[in-house]
Amino acid sequence: MTALLRRLTALLLISLLAACGFHLRGQGPNSGFAYPEAYVDGNGGVAQQLRLYLPLLPNVKLVKDATVKDVAKISIASETSNSTVLTINSSGQATEYLTSLVVTFSAWRPDGSAIMESQQITLSRSYSYDPNNPIAMTGESNRLIKDMQQDASQLILRRINAVATHGQDAR
Repeated sequence: MTALLRRLTALLLISLLAACGFHLRGQGPNSGFAYPEAYVDGNGGVAQQLRLYLPLLPNVKLVKDATVKDVAKISIASETSNSTVLTINSSGQATEYLTSLVVTFSAWRPDGSAIMESQQITLSRSYSYDPNNPIAMTGESNRLIKDMQQDASQLILRRINAVATHGQDAR
């Protein structure tokens, strides 16, 4: 009897998730990219993340040649990371930092018209710092920056999709 009850409960929960519109990341109706081919211009970590992620999307081809016509273009104009001290302890040592990443990008449709020009994304994360373990703390800072670069690349693609699908009102 309890096995039957567990199965019915699991079936009910799965039905509720499906009914509410829940989708795994990358599986929803707007999870792809609005254009079948794209070129990414830039050398920073965000541009690298875009080059890694775009070919993983269904029906999207990453073009490596900038001279190809009729391709959507994403240009990462600048990428700047910065760390600032948030808190210090009684002996004047930093115990918490705020790391921020600012990315400026532009995007163009395959016909050459602008989707977005000079848009900016700012991400920030705070983390605790242990002055007794500086090597591990440097590694944590680098991981946070890499994670923010990955998040910024996802945000850029979502913004481009929103504007391409819904027009200028999505900005």
